[in-house]
Amino acid sequence: ILRYRYNNLPMDRPGRYLYIRDNQTSEFWSPTWQPVAKKLDNYECRHGLGYTKISSSYKGVDAEILYFVPLEDDLEIWSLTLQNNSSEKKELGIFSYAEFCLWNAISDQRDLQYIQNVAVAKYDQIENAIFYHLFDLSSYIAFFSSNSKVTGYDCDRESFIGHYRSEANPLSVENGKCSNSQALGGNPIAATCNELIINPHETKKIIFTLGVVKEKSHAKRMISKYEKFENVEIEFLELKEKWNKFLEKYFVDTPDKDFNCNINIWNPYQCKTTFDWARYVSFYETGISRGIGFRDSNQDTLSVCHTLPNLVRKRLLELAKNQFENGKVYHIYFPLTGEGDYPNYVNPRMKFFSDDHLWMIFAVSNYLRETGDMSILEQDVDYVEGSKETLYDHLKRAIEFTNYHMGPHGFPLIGTADWNDTLQLHGPNNNGESVMVAMQFHKALSDMSEIAKEFNIKNDFAKYNNLAKKVNDHINKHAW
Repeated sequence: ILRYRYNNLPMDRPGRYLYIRDNQTSEFWSPTWQPVAKKLDNYECRHGLGYTKISSSYKGVDAEILYFVPLEDDLEIWSLTLQNNSSEKKELGIFSYAEFCLWNAISDQRDLQYIQNVAVAKYDQIENAIFYHLFDLSSYIAFFSSNSKVTGYDCDRESFIGHYRSEANPLSVENGKCSNSQALGGNPIAATCNELIINPHETKKIIFTLGVVKEKSHAKRMISKYEKFENVEIEFLELKEKWNKFLEKYFVDTPDKDFNCNINIWNPYQCKTTFDWARYVSFYETGISRGIGFRDSNQDTLSVCHTLPNLVRKRLLELAKNQFENGKVYHIYFPLTGEGDYPNYVNPRMKFFSDDHLWMIFAVSNYLRETGDMSILEQDVDYVEGSKETLYDHLKRAIEFTNYHMGPHGFPLIGTADWNDTLQLHGPNNNGESVMVAMQFHKALSDMSEIAKEFNIKNDFAKYNNLAKKVNDHINKHAW
């Protein structure tokens, strides 16, 4: 919904911004520190499970902003609480700011000029909300609303910020009023102004909502729902309850409180986040240009089998569809379409990564140990070419592929690379080997022999046991 600039360092802009203006002195600041960056009297940023809460104080005004996404609706909530801790009445202007994007991250970077021609952002007086869409019949509509009647608004970025300025000193905030601009082209934003009078030691609240819908009527329903403080409170309690139930599945108690906090809360929280979003929050994987790593996604299942077994089962079967009949797999895949691909640096003569397909064995083996669900092995799964076999057969083909691509020392050929994607030492004759993958292959063979034993397939059990011993001998002979 909102714009993200991939080269935004060191400014980290734009963002979800609020400004507080003392209309008696014309001084303004941001309760989140950014983007005004004025020194605050107190500041605290607290990241919780599914929410962020920022608290600050400046010249007698205490502010707290709670950001979270409800479980069922496609919007985020900014819940602002203000308290006047001074002995004087405060007349405040509350300005919001959010910069819309072109809906698609790549297009927003590559075709920025396009949004200048097709953006439409207008204030709807009846709904007390700003609506944004593209007038080329885009299927999405963004909205930004407040449960307090606005005294002004801006939908055009340049009108709000002004020329030769930035988000740190917007012209509208400096003047104490918005210009009520519409965006018919240009750079669309949602900026609103609410005016509050807060008596000494009085507290007032405002709720802002930012969401996306396909039909405007759906936005009206959500705006109506979340303008009520009690509904926001209920949604926040349900969000916390969801995470509490998730964390109840695993609990450790040791004398070290910090260790307990990490193992019981933040580690499972981070593992689930990684399972849901892969590497898309890192600087390397920015969510554009390429798919999710096949090996990465298999690795992500290892840490959540005990908390999300049903979702792991589904993920393992989805991943297996990216395997070819010869046993190799795509290096990356796109979860929304299920399609796979290779990165542009893949070696055209060795079009595989030597470890990717083996991670599927590790992930399935881990799932079996955790759940005891042997039925997954009998599930039919497509290959890339369209044929279909059981998941167990897929695992067998992964073993066969590595065993067929062995180098002169009895180690797996490195292919394009092994786990270290930049270690592309396949050599001029493409006979480069990987000691690491040799050890992984030994582990995969050991896992497969256990699975075959549990499945009562005696021939496979003996085959994988013997092959594991052979690989073990090669490692001890050549790798030390």
